[in-house]
Order: sequence, then C-alpha cells, then structure tokens
Amino acid sequence: MQFTTNEDSSEEVIWSLILNNLTSNLSTEASAATSSFYRTEDGIECSVRKKMEI
Repeated sequence: MQFTTNEDSSEEVIWSLILNNLTSNLSTEASAATSSFYRTEDGIECSVRKKMEI
C-alpha cells in the first residue's frame, strides 16, 4: 500500500493510516510494537508484523 501524508506526521498518525488501509481482520492482528519503520529516499516504509502470541 502507498499513501501520502505530511512530512512532519508522527509514527502514530502513520500507523493509524496503515490500520485504516488494512482489512478489519488484518488490522486486529497488526502490532506497532513488533513492526518496524524505516526512513528511505521516498519517505517512510513500514514492515508490518503480527502481534506476538504468548
């Protein structure tokens, strides 16, 4: 997925946009704590990962 946001958007705002673009099933499984954000020449990329199961 790809979307545009303000350059000064926080990770929380970006994470919210990611969750809004996922299906409801995937958005409940995604975890900000286990996912990773990367700065690239194009902006920010995120490797979305599932919640850790205990």
